[in-house]
Amino acid sequence: MERVLLTGAGGAGTIEVIRSLRRDGWTVIGADAVEWSAGLALSHERYVIPWGVDPAFAEALRAMIRRSRPRFVVPLVDEEIAVAHAVCAEFPGVSVVAPRPTFCALALDKWAMAQALARHGLPTAPSWLASDAAGAAWPAIVKPRTGRGSRGLAFLDGPADLAAYLAAATDPA
Repeated sequence: MERVLLTGAGGAGTIEVIRSLRRDGWTVIGADAVEWSAGLALSHERYVIPWGVDPAFAEALRAMIRRSRPRFVVPLVDEEIAVAHAVCAEFPGVSVVAPRPTFCALALDKWAMAQALARHGLPTAPSWLASDAAGAAWPAIVKPRTGRGSRGLAFLDGPADLAAYLAAATDPA
């Protein structure tokens, strides 16, 4: 039986992925930062691990690989992908099933990704950096360059709203 390690076992789509892998005969090793994640209960082996942005995540991943010996590691949390590539490179025969780290770094920076899409002729919403917002069209939607989901999303009516948004931001960079 092939062994596969999935991080982010509590993610929205992960439960059906685990069920499908099990039906197909895979041994599923689930890992998540939240001990009550549903995907952990469905996995053959389970680990509670640090969040992917925690410096201890890399060593936790190494320990799981040493102990459970997966053939494949599937990092399902964006911030874990580059770490998984680096750690799995230390283990011959263990493959990462994820985009390349350079693509992940690009995708985690919303501004850089919008610029890359535009360079390749793909449609994007009109975008500006806050530092270049003098030419922005108002009203506008603003988001931090990094982060996930709708965290930091705001609807702004004009430059004064942008100034207030930036003044309140915890990491305005």
